[in-house]
Amino acid sequence: MQKNITTQRLFTALSDKELILHYQPILEADSGELSGIESLVRWQSPDLGLVTAKHLVPFLLQDESLSAALDGWTMREALIQAAMWKRQGFRFGSMAVNVLSWYRGRGFVTMVAEALATSGADPRLLALEAHNTMLSAGPLEVLLHTTHALAKQGITLAIDHFSWQPVDLDKVMQIPVHFVKSDAKTLDDWQEADKAKAKK
Repeated sequence: MQKNITTQRLFTALSDKELILHYQPILEADSGELSGIESLVRWQSPDLGLVTAKHLVPFLLQDESLSAALDGWTMREALIQAAMWKRQGFRFGSMAVNVLSWYRGRGFVTMVAEALATSGADPRLLALEAHNTMLSAGPLEVLLHTTHALAKQGITLAIDHFSWQPVDLDKVMQIPVHFVKSDAKTLDDWQEADKAKAKK
C-alpha cells in the first residue's frame, strides 16, 4: 500500500475531502466510565479503500506543510464534533487530537486558536497528543513557548509512545505535560533501571 501513497496524493485527499475522522472512547480503568474521546484520522481513498494513520504518518513527517495542514483540519473537525456533542448534552470529558506540528511554535498556537474559534469549543475540551519524536523535532525554546502557551489556555497536553529515555525525561520535566502514554514493557524497563540506579 505504501508505494501507492505520495505526499501529493495526500494533499489532494485533503482538498477533495476524502479524509474522515473516526472516534474512539477513552474509558476509566476502574469504573469503566467515559473520560474522553480520541479522534482518529482515516483516508477514504477511492482506489485504496480505508487507509489508517500508520500508513500516512511516514509521509506527513516528510512534509511540514502537509502535517500542519492535516493538524489544522483534524483539530477543526474534531472540535466542531465535540462542541456539537456538548450542546446535545453528551458528557465525555475531553476530545483528544494527535498532532505532528507543535514544534512550529507561534504558528501552531495560532492554528489551535483558529480551530477553537471556528468550532466555538472551550479550550478545556481539547487534549493534544504528540508523538515522542516531536520532543526533538525543533529547538527546546520553541517547544517550551508552544506548550506553555497552550497549557495556559486550559488545553491538556500529552506525549504518546513515550520512551523514558534520559533526554526525553529532561525535556518533559520542563514542559507542562499532563500525562504520558507508554507501553507496559517500556514502563517495566524504566522501573528496572530506576531500581538498579537506586542500589548503586
